[in-house]
Amino acid sequence: MKRILITNRRYGSTLVHKYIESANKFEYVIPIDFDPEFFNPIFTSFNVGDNFSSIELKIKFLEEQRKKGIEYSHKINPIDIHNFNIKDWFDEFYKDWEKVILHRRNKWNPFLSYYVQENLAIANNAPHWVFGSTHSYWDDPVEEKIIRKLKPFYITHRNIEYFWYNEDLLNTWDGTKIYLEDHMPDAHNSLCSYFNVNMPQKIFKIKLDYEKYVLNLAEAKDWFYRYGV
Repeated sequence: MKRILITNRRYGSTLVHKYIESANKFEYVIPIDFDPEFFNPIFTSFNVGDNFSSIELKIKFLEEQRKKGIEYSHKINPIDIHNFNIKDWFDEFYKDWEKVILHRRNKWNPFLSYYVQENLAIANNAPHWVFGSTHSYWDDPVEEKIIRKLKPFYITHRNIEYFWYNEDLLNTWDGTKIYLEDHMPDAHNSLCSYFNVNMPQKIFKIKLDYEKYVLNLAEAKDWFYRYGV
């Protein structure tokens, strides 16, 4: 069965999607590259074309390609589907696909990872987080060269509210629920087994100490866990 990944940003989707993408190839599903977040409004250029300036054009492309017998592998962030109000369309279009819903047991780590990425984007004058900043495509876990531009920052109430809002959206989705932590510490072999694929390891996690960059760490943790109860 074809699969599509649904999860929030910084939940481990870059890693897990590689295995779903590999499994989908046995179903003759073509990967969308450059960035697999096809419905992310920031991205308009992909390996399948470079004129996707609206959600209507993206939907039209997928529908027309399906008529030709062509399917594409990409990943979904619930916030994008919600903001475009296309959940009904999505459920109908992918009704015959297995929806893999990736969750996290540890919520603090992906929250902090998200805002490290946001601040890295600011430091690098980028319109969005810097790709590959916490992952490597070769086993080279050197922290300094990855986040050398990151400056200490504050966590705000608004940051925390936005995270839990996205978590609430993810919890509204039905499908095959998996947790990233259940595939640790040997994620590569565990995910190969789970998705029944045989592939070389493509993603290496770079271990970073995010907390040392948070200026109000104790206060932020207190807010975070109070809000999430």
